[in-house]
Amino acid sequence: FFQTVMEDVKTAVSFFQAYLTAQLFHAIDWSTLTIADTARRPIGQRTLYTDITYQALLKGGQGYIYLHVEHQRKIDQHMLARNFQYNASLFLTALYVAVF
Repeated sequence: FFQTVMEDVKTAVSFFQAYLTAQLFHAIDWSTLTIADTARRPIGQRTLYTDITYQALLKGGQGYIYLHVEHQRKIDQHMLARNFQYNASLFLTALYVAVF
């Protein structure tokens, strides 16, 4: 349910406005917000899937920001490690694509 709701861009913007700092929220060009690939394909490892990840440009063309959201029904003591793994895989994949 959470993932389906967050696929609506207007709902996602409202969610991010509620949870991001005002400074960060205003630094994002919200007209460029799109859903990024939720699959993380680390080289030599199994594919990981996230709930939802958005990407957008920062105002002034300073680069991209990725907004990754996971929903848990119960406490997961390994959530921090999983998020690190998801996000590290995202950046390693982007780096691999940029280099090759």
